[in-house]
Amino acid sequence: PYAGMLGQHFQKDMELFARILSSIFNIVLFEECTNQWSMSRPMLPLILINPAFYEEYQRKLIASVAPEKQVKMQEAFQKLMDGIEKNLEPKNR
Repeated sequence: PYAGMLGQHFQKDMELFARILSSIFNIVLFEECTNQWSMSRPMLPLILINPAFYEEYQRKLIASVAPEKQVKMQEAFQKLMDGIEKNLEPKNR
């Protein structure tokens, strides 16, 4: 019963996961975050749920930095996903 209710809630607000992922990225990247590891735990599932949003967020963030920093930021995003498969297997986290 709870899974069905949760599914209905997410159908009403399809952007919820995108907002959560964006908020986590913003905290980790732009705020004083002493617990980056725990903040990063939900990121992979959220990226896998909505890869199009992740790509768009990445593109917008890279475009928002100074041109001389864009390549480095793009490389950092690529490194973030290096060796990551599109699943939630324990070895992948």
